Amino acid sequence: MSCRDAPGSLPRVHGLAQLAGLIGLFATRPLADEERARVRDAARGLDFTGVSRRDVWESECVIVVRVHHEHTPLSPTRTDARGVSVLFDGRPRLPDGTGPAAVDAWLARHERDAEAALADLDGSFSVVLHDARARHIAIATDRFNSRPLFYHVGPDVLVFASQAGRLLRFPFVRPRLDPMAVKEFLTFQQVLDERTFLADVRALPPGSSLELPAAAPAPRRYWLWRPTPDAGDSARAHGDRLTGPLVNATQRLVGDGNGLGILLSGGLDARAIVACARRPLPAMTLGDYNNSEVRLARRIAAARGFPFAFVRRLPSHHVDLLDLAVALGDGTHRYDNAQFAYLRAVLSPEITALATAYSFDRFLKGNSIPKRVRRVRGWPVRRHDLLPIAADISPRGLAETALAEQAHCLWRNAPLTEIFQEPHRQTMKGELLDTLEALLRAHWDRCPDPITRFEALSYHMMFGRFPAYLNVLSIRHFFEDRVLGIDNAFLDAIVAIPPRLRVDGLAYRATMGRLAPDLWRIPDGNTGMRPDTHYLAIYALDRVRELRHRVGLKHAPAHHDPAAADRSWPNLAALIRHRPLLADRLAKTLADPDALPPDLFDSAAVTRLLEAHLSGEANHAWLLFLLLTFGTWHRRHLAGRGIEAEQDFTVWPAPLELMR
Repeated sequence: MSCRDAPGSLPRVHGLAQLAGLIGLFATRPLADEERARVRDAARGLDFTGVSRRDVWESECVIVVRVHHEHTPLSPTRTDARGVSVLFDGRPRLPDGTGPAAVDAWLARHERDAEAALADLDGSFSVVLHDARARHIAIATDRFNSRPLFYHVGPDVLVFASQAGRLLRFPFVRPRLDPMAVKEFLTFQQVLDERTFLADVRALPPGSSLELPAAAPAPRRYWLWRPTPDAGDSARAHGDRLTGPLVNATQRLVGDGNGLGILLSGGLDARAIVACARRPLPAMTLGDYNNSEVRLARRIAAARGFPFAFVRRLPSHHVDLLDLAVALGDGTHRYDNAQFAYLRAVLSPEITALATAYSFDRFLKGNSIPKRVRRVRGWPVRRHDLLPIAADISPRGLAETALAEQAHCLWRNAPLTEIFQEPHRQTMKGELLDTLEALLRAHWDRCPDPITRFEALSYHMMFGRFPAYLNVLSIRHFFEDRVLGIDNAFLDAIVAIPPRLRVDGLAYRATMGRLAPDLWRIPDGNTGMRPDTHYLAIYALDRVRELRHRVGLKHAPAHHDPAAADRSWPNLAALIRHRPLLADRLAKTLADPDALPPDLFDSAAVTRLLEAHLSGEANHAWLLFLLLTFGTWHRRHLAGRGIEAEQDFTVWPAPLELMR
């Protein structure tokens, strides 16, 4: 099998590195020149910089193109004595280190036990294994689904890519919409199962492999999320057990630190990287102005001598971001989550990688756990209790609970059924419950209780489908992305923490309080008080603020722009109301039948949705952003307006300003 770089690429360097994505085609027959050309053509759409390299790997019946950054060294392709060749995409960690010898040792392990060999891989990766003599291929993802793969299987062909929309370049992938995927996306802000917007394309689940030829080509999981029963240990005990994996994961993430920067906020997550890093790293924070979030992040960085930069979002940021964000997320992530997409234009070229603590909200702070706000004398406090769920609840009953209680689910808070045409209105709830029940049944026997079964709904597709994963994807195409949570030992330690101690990050708080007391003394941007402050003290402060507000003692606005918030994120509801260009883009997209197909959506109802929001009658910001995201994607990919003439995202003015 040959492997060659595009002209002018860097010399081949041993080691496993981060890439922007890949696309490949395999057939049980020799490939035609036209088929190879389609793969190369489709790969160009994964380059959002204009300077990425395309590494081509091909033989008689397969072609794979890896798109990678110009500064990124590539992992070597290797072929063993069986004639099996392996290609990695991403930043995997092999059991025996890096370089050709480690890959050879892993291939030998794979020959003995393919499933165990895949389970031995750590870190962020997808992998392609091809046996040229047997005309056989296998593709696989890591247990986090950190590098999603989408695929279509035909009678004699497998085509796969890092983006589902790329597969429309192939004539055997029909441009047909899957309405159920759209309903899931608008309800849960993610597609929960293996569906995509394309009826002929599926998403490869986390920790899974897919082979062709096969009697019945279907993904096979080599790793499964298996929560353990609660043994009753304290938050401190679990915090102690978490410390070692957290420190080790951070040090593996940082490595030698060369070229690495860290995205920092005033919250609690990225403090772990600051606490455990062996050397100062450049830190940066995005915000609308020099608000309290930025000031807290600056304090956190200064506590360990990290150089700090404030990157200000200009008022046009979320207007200018739309098309690029939808392209980066392939339409299946709410577009405003691509807030880091323009950083490359303002950061020093010496920064080639960015580190985040993405996923802590889901993994360590319990956002996927069914919970309810604790109240004192009817007033909410910033603490949660597990939602009481009967131990003998049926899968259908738990599906009903999930539809009402799952984090980020809009079912109870938005007029979802009203915006669809019949018969979709009448059937939507039953279809959603069927999806939830099927997923619950798939994980039922591996979970010890209803709470962890509920969590399995989120972890079924792991990172690749979390609503905010576009944060990572918006980094990946411009930098090497490093995510602290993508570490097998760290994940195992998290899974061992019972839900009652992951709610509100109780175990994580215990870890950080002992690991970095200096950082723990800096207030939390979410409360304005130290992270170890008792929740009743925060409750008292909240009560005072609320009472002052009721009697008219309001603080003067911190900023003249109503959409500018005193946090990392802007006020999304105000963005729509106070950015005329954004409101205009919304109105045109929602009224365009090429964006929202009229056989699925009720155009008049969608228009009323926007009008109610603009008038201040209701807050439909999240649903409007989801509709804008999907509509922009649909118009480009399925209405034929833009798929042939690709938009050029490589030249744009950055709606950001680097401050000091």
